[in-house]
Amino acid sequence: MKKTFLIALSCFLCAVIIASCKKTSEPSTPYTPLYGTWKITQEAFDDNNTGKLDSNQLYNLPAGDVESILFNRDSSGTHFITFNNVKNDFNFNWILQNNFTVIRMITSGGDTIQSAILSLYGSRLTLANNTTPKASWYILEKQ
Repeated sequence: MKKTFLIALSCFLCAVIIASCKKTSEPSTPYTPLYGTWKITQEAFDDNNTGKLDSNQLYNLPAGDVESILFNRDSSGTHFITFNNVKNDFNFNWILQNNFTVIRMITSGGDTIQSAILSLYGSRLTLANNTTPKASWYILEKQ
């Protein structure tokens, strides 16, 4: 009986120790879904000046063009661009504004890009830019 009690106590203590070693996850914030690398897969330009994203204006990026954006946890980031086999990287700092519906990116040169977050579902992000001469949209996939 004593042996059974000691074995049961030992099993209980092992279970408590294993459970206490479990890694705790970082609490989720409105920023958390953006962390990581996002590849731009499609883009659209408001050629008819309606201010709306029309399906006939949505284009896949050409095979040789690769664009991705890295959003780091420390609010820094990098925009990686390969266009006509020429690679350029642009560093920026970012912040969410307007109740987390706008992402503001400030480049190391001081330029500011503001994009409305139209949707962020799982691994798909849609950004809109109201720039002149016409609005543009970007569809990104999480890598």
